[in-house]
Amino acid sequence: MTIGNRRHIVTVLLHDYYHRCVFSKVIGSRQWHRLASRLEQNVEKVRKLFSEYEVKATFFTLGWVAEQRPELIARLVEDGHEIASAGFVPQDVRRLTPEAFREDLLRAREALEAAGARQILGYRCPLGWLSPADRWVLDVLIEEGYRYDASMRPSLLTVQEAKSLRRPYLYKNARGWLWELPPPTARVLGFNIPIAGGNYLRQLPRWFTLWGFQKWTFESNDPFVLYFHPWELDGDLPRINNIGFLAHLRQYRNLDRMAEQVQILLRNAQFMSVSRYLGLEPEPSAEKETQAHAEPAPRAVPVSVVRPKGKEVTLVVP
Repeated sequence: MTIGNRRHIVTVLLHDYYHRCVFSKVIGSRQWHRLASRLEQNVEKVRKLFSEYEVKATFFTLGWVAEQRPELIARLVEDGHEIASAGFVPQDVRRLTPEAFREDLLRAREALEAAGARQILGYRCPLGWLSPADRWVLDVLIEEGYRYDASMRPSLLTVQEAKSLRRPYLYKNARGWLWELPPPTARVLGFNIPIAGGNYLRQLPRWFTLWGFQKWTFESNDPFVLYFHPWELDGDLPRINNIGFLAHLRQYRNLDRMAEQVQILLRNAQFMSVSRYLGLEPEPSAEKETQAHAEPAPRAVPVSVVRPKGKEVTLVVP
């Protein structure tokens, strides 16, 4: 069995390197303008990578980035990529009130649309991950017209009845619905080990990434939601000290291998934006737009199906 015809999702968190939470104690937002930005050159690397594999991705973008560098947003839109929201500035939204979170969403949407983004349908937290205790965030997103979120990560230990939270699911409340897209994890000795991108894709061995990808593909028809940051493709990223050994390791280790890790996955399956996968792409006519915003049929995202064990998977690796 080959997996080249499987449909998966790829997302990019459009932040610059100094927006990372590991720098928050040594770099304040008022100092951002003093640092050499690497965003444009790293976004160009991402554009080239996606162009090579004919991929249209979703870029979860800070409103601050759109406000400061609107030309980057315009290029991505021209390439056919989807622009989604990551809020206006990097912050832990779990510490916000619902009213403050709503204001942040509105400010980010205004900045993204002013930079040329089309309809903003998706969201991901700029820092950290949400848990089931933070579902009020999803409620606000529904009220503001969002159709999907990618902020909920399964806990390291998931109880039996919460297994469904490891895979895409439809979240509903009295006001509406949205799709939740957790990052893929592999069950190893009872633990949920992230396998889909970012720091995990850089730190974990290549064989583990490939094994996790195969395991995910065998066990269900759900999409493998790959994610990474543009700065993770930058082997010459400026080094910032005084952040501690572990934080330094998380930020800088294996930057030179990240592009190859992403390429291995892109060449082995068909990756696309979230809206295209879910069938939520903005339509030119009001009639079609109304249809896209109707509650989806159960088949909008493939239902999880356990596949027979022992089938051969062909992966293309260097």
